[in-house]
Amino acid sequence: MKAEALANAASRLPMLGEKVARLYAQIGRDVLAVRARRALPASMREFDRGLKELLAAAGTPEVRDNYRLLELLWSDYRPIAARSPSAEGAEKLFERNEEIVWVAAKGARLLRDAGRTRALELLLAAGEARLQSQRIGRLHLFRGWGSRARSIASELQKANAEYRMAMDVLLAAPENGAETLAQIQLAENQYNFLSQAARRLEGARDVRPELEAVAKTCDNILEVMEGLAKGYETVKA
Repeated sequence: MKAEALANAASRLPMLGEKVARLYAQIGRDVLAVRARRALPASMREFDRGLKELLAAAGTPEVRDNYRLLELLWSDYRPIAARSPSAEGAEKLFERNEEIVWVAAKGARLLRDAGRTRALELLLAAGEARLQSQRIGRLHLFRGWGSRARSIASELQKANAEYRMAMDVLLAAPENGAETLAQIQLAENQYNFLSQAARRLEGARDVRPELEAVAKTCDNILEVMEGLAKGYETVKA
């Protein structure tokens, strides 16, 4: 596997960790639950497959040890995510999700630091926006459910700021052609819709319509970022 494709695969794992938790919460809160029930096992299988590929491709002991640790954490996390959602399960998932995502993101950083190319910089920026889109959705869905004692507002602020920084890198890239810029603008439009739904959540009597809007826009951003990250694999140094 080429270095750029490997880095893209690595940057997908933390996103998938967040996506699994988001889909779990969607089912538990009955937010587009039918669609989430289909997507959740598929996302877990993607994580399984990606982790296996990254372990097989690990080029250094440090990278290999990182993914072995992730394998252990995932073996505990996966069964919780596969159970019928509950507030108690959400609390367990919330705690372990942080570990999963941190270790998975460390793997992506190790691969990035092993060889810096322009392609790596851009696809990892797209990967960061991809990750934060799912994290933002997950935090909104967990807010007030299974994690009431947590200060999620500050985490949302941080996730939105990190999303913004990643998108600013992509917007400024001189390598972008007209089609790529159109896709970035599409993601920006979806993020605006996401932000509007998030604002309406504050004080809403019925939160489900706004949470549905959050879930849909996060999926739309993810779809765009998947394509952009794949395209950036071929950018010349």
